[in-house]
Amino acid sequence: MNFQLNYFLLCLSSSFQKIPVSLGIALVTLLIGLLVGTPIALTRVFRVRILNPVFACIVAMVKAVPVNLIILMTSLWYNANFNAVAQALGLNITVADISKIYVAIAALSIAAIALISESVRGALMSVGKGQYEAGYSVGMTKFQTFTRIIMPQAFLVLIPALIGNINSLIKLSSLVILVGVQDILNAGIKNASIYYCYLEAYLAAACIYWALSIICTNLGKWAEVKLGKYRRTQA
Repeated sequence: MNFQLNYFLLCLSSSFQKIPVSLGIALVTLLIGLLVGTPIALTRVFRVRILNPVFACIVAMVKAVPVNLIILMTSLWYNANFNAVAQALGLNITVADISKIYVAIAALSIAAIALISESVRGALMSVGKGQYEAGYSVGMTKFQTFTRIIMPQAFLVLIPALIGNINSLIKLSSLVILVGVQDILNAGIKNASIYYCYLEAYLAAACIYWALSIICTNLGKWAEVKLGKYRRTQA
């Protein structure tokens, strides 16, 4: 199979145009994962009764299921039940009125919540118990100790994990084709199916994923340096 530069550039252009879709899905699911996953992590770190075992079980179940299966199950539930739910809420919309991208975001958010809650939990657990005792010894409340001592230290540990989560979510966005949403990879494959240039399409998508990964990694390193400087000036 000979490499054709013109097909590579064609696929690269098509895939490049879908960067906002993949990035948008990844960032929105990351935000949802943080907003929902952080409280879940807190209940598990502080061992809140009833909620701790329930969330631990849910997270374990979600992590055990492949993401493509989560997307397919979410899509099937959405197609089968959305009209009935909308009618019950008095909404004059049907399943055909909602963009598939929201289904993709909802499905990936389920995986993101489990993934990010574990990252947040690990970051919080990396801070020694002595840090809590140090805060209490100078008269801080539990809330003050957590926000002023624990969270700044945990956040520095969390940054590399979040960068890894972003990279994972960008790559997982390639699965949204299962619900009919076109992303970086599938935009290139669309051209490949016409011109039979699959090598060029895969290579073009790989180059874009590689570039996005480098950008995210460097942004993470920059954030670590800035946060580290801030902590030193506050010390």
